[in-house]
Amino acid sequence: MNIKKILRYLILIIAYLLLVVGFISGIIVVTGGQNLVFGVLNIILSSISCISFIFYLVIALIAAGLHDRDRKFWIIPLVLVIPIIIMNSMPLIAGISAPINSAETQFKAAFGDNYMSLIKPELRAKLRSSPFEFWRMYNGLEDLQYNVSYNQGPYLTDPTSGDKFYFDYYRPISGSGPFPVLINIHGGAWVIGNKGIENLVFYSRYFASQGYVVFDLQYGLAHFPGEKIFGYDVDPLLSQVQGLLGRSLTKRSYTVQEMIVQILGNFTDYLVANAGKYHANISCVFVTGLSAGGQLTETFIGWNTTWRNVFNDSVKIRGIIPRYGPCDFKDLFSTHMNDPIVGIDPNFDDLMEKAFGGNPVTDDSLNRLISPLYYVNKSAPPCLFLQGIQDALAPVEEARMLQAAYKANATSPFILIEFPFVGHMFDTIPTSPAGQIALYYWERFMAILQS
Repeated sequence: MNIKKILRYLILIIAYLLLVVGFISGIIVVTGGQNLVFGVLNIILSSISCISFIFYLVIALIAAGLHDRDRKFWIIPLVLVIPIIIMNSMPLIAGISAPINSAETQFKAAFGDNYMSLIKPELRAKLRSSPFEFWRMYNGLEDLQYNVSYNQGPYLTDPTSGDKFYFDYYRPISGSGPFPVLINIHGGAWVIGNKGIENLVFYSRYFASQGYVVFDLQYGLAHFPGEKIFGYDVDPLLSQVQGLLGRSLTKRSYTVQEMIVQILGNFTDYLVANAGKYHANISCVFVTGLSAGGQLTETFIGWNTTWRNVFNDSVKIRGIIPRYGPCDFKDLFSTHMNDPIVGIDPNFDDLMEKAFGGNPVTDDSLNRLISPLYYVNKSAPPCLFLQGIQDALAPVEEARMLQAAYKANATSPFILIEFPFVGHMFDTIPTSPAGQIALYYWERFMAILQS
């Protein structure tokens, strides 16, 4: 056997292995992964679906070209790749018309059939013209014009530890304001995360280019000195991850209650005191956040109920845009404790108690304090909730529960856009189909409510 033949067989083996990977990734995209590990993997897989199906087609063509034509084995990779392409491209095939139709129906119900007429002409001219453009997936991100100042503040210095919490400040390239405000809260399961890149910085830049001042916040995070999970020390792992995100572990650990007070209380106080410095229109404030930041965004529902004693009511919340954030910790963790990965570690419950100041699964009063589902009343602000249906980390049922609470108890609109065949952090790539559609309705939601 000569070298060329060996090389050909080697490439064929690699090609078939890649097709097996494609089949597995397709199953994860279609099902959402069904547990936390595959749910994390699906963040990447569903986001790159507009590219991956092309990749697997190329692999199949290469494999077909390497087969002996006379024996017709070349048909095998071409047949195998068909279900692989279909499954991996489901966010593109079946993930566009459904969320657009749902969003249009809900926007018209909330704001009227001609809801675009509610938007000021000068704002309307800046908005994207179409919810989805095929070639935008491959053309890359647009060149945005904005100003940014990093590491502003601190808006809070913790009196116990001396920990300082900063924010990045984005503003329009011109004009003196005051400009409408967007508070942007990062995710990270309440234990990791940082402002900037990890908080999908494109959206801060985009809305600054659209005429908003954007505050991309840090806040206190939980950590676990001396604790182990799956036999590994937790804090050294968290420290390494935080280092990659450009942030050190805080000197002490913070509970979710403290995170809420920092954002709803300390930052809104800071914003009011420094509105002139930052050209901020505090009577027109929006809040957004992803994942754990989505849950913290939802806590603004309680500005006039659970958290009225800490919230600075000189700030007027026009609307909130939670992205795949849980609303009921008891429901969330009851689900995750049934996960085969989480459930096998006996220390998980201890870690949860340290992060939440107790166990929200068993302590109903704690759960009602930190779960936004229980804040909803007639003062709840308008809400646009963006959620992937195949989300294994923050299941779509969380968003639907909050929608039901709004329907029963609130007077403001609640618009839930569900995106098929995508999971957690589906908007990581803004040019993906779900990313484009989410941004199209997000900017209209805020434009309507600021008008």
